[in-house]
Amino acid sequence: MTNPDTLDSISLIMEDVGELGVSLYVGNHLAMNNEAGTLLGNGITAVVNCTLEIHIDRPILGIEYMTVGFYDGFGNQTTELAAAVYTLNQMLSKRPPAYQWDNYMAKNVLVACNKGQSRSVSVTSFYLCQKYPERFTYDSAVEFVSEKRNYPEGPTEGMRKLAADLLAQIAKYGPNATLFTILPPTTSTSITR
Repeated sequence: MTNPDTLDSISLIMEDVGELGVSLYVGNHLAMNNEAGTLLGNGITAVVNCTLEIHIDRPILGIEYMTVGFYDGFGNQTTELAAAVYTLNQMLSKRPPAYQWDNYMAKNVLVACNKGQSRSVSVTSFYLCQKYPERFTYDSAVEFVSEKRNYPEGPTEGMRKLAADLLAQIAKYGPNATLFTILPPTTSTSITR
């Protein structure tokens, strides 16, 4: 069994991800709090925090933080996993208004939890199997992310069960359904008052 205390604080999972073609990282609370300049050193400008118990100690100007926290294990709802996956998708595809393009820097994104081995791996794996269903199943995405993370055990049993439950709900919409086809992400183009 791999000792989770020896994991790197951050691991590059995949490059050229999402509509903006950015890099996707998974990490732990040290990476999330920018220990040793981890975030800016890797061009990370967005963080998805998957924990309830960890809060950003020192937010950094220019880095967008979103928290969709849940427990590591049993006791979560499938909507919480779906919300985290949609949040990750938003971070990987959000563009500023056209008038801000001159100063825009593409966001590399970090998905983080306390130890960077269960919740963050599960959310990232679920995103990959829904965004790239021709390449990944949830299990193959977990294997891929866990290998990149150098932690072969992957998510806890509770996180795997949560993912299986959400996959079963999505499957009710048909064999080719994904989270993004049953409720596609949309961008608001105007403000209504």
